[in-house]
Amino acid sequence: MWAVIDESVLLRVLGSPAVMREQLEHLAAMAERPHVSLQIVPLDVTNASAPAIPVTYLRFWGADLPDVVYLEHIRSANFLEDRDETEEYRVALDRLADEALTPRESLRLLRRTMDERYPAP
Repeated sequence: MWAVIDESVLLRVLGSPAVMREQLEHLAAMAERPHVSLQIVPLDVTNASAPAIPVTYLRFWGADLPDVVYLEHIRSANFLEDRDETEEYRVALDRLADEALTPRESLRLLRRTMDERYPAP
C-alpha cells in the first residue's frame, strides 16, 4: 500500500481533537508496517501535478491484470481501465510523490502534528 496525502488532512478537525488524535495514531501505526508507504505533501508545496480530485490507483502485482484508476464523485464513481488514461494518472501521482516528503519525514510530520495539535489527555 502506497498512499500520498495532503498535509491539510492532518489539520482539518473532523469530530473532536480526541477523534483526530486516534485517527492519526492509527495512521502512524499503519505507516510503520513493512508493506505500507505513506508520503505527505507539505502545505508549502504548490503542485500543479496533483489531480483535483481524490484518486485511487490500483496496480495488481504479480497478476496479469491491467492497472485501474478509481475516481469517486459525490453521486457516482468511475473506473478507468484504458492504458492511456491510467498512464496519465500514474505519471501525475509519481510527480506528486516526488514533491512529497519521504516516508520517514512524513511519519515525523504526522507525529509532530499529532503531539502539537492533538495532545494526549
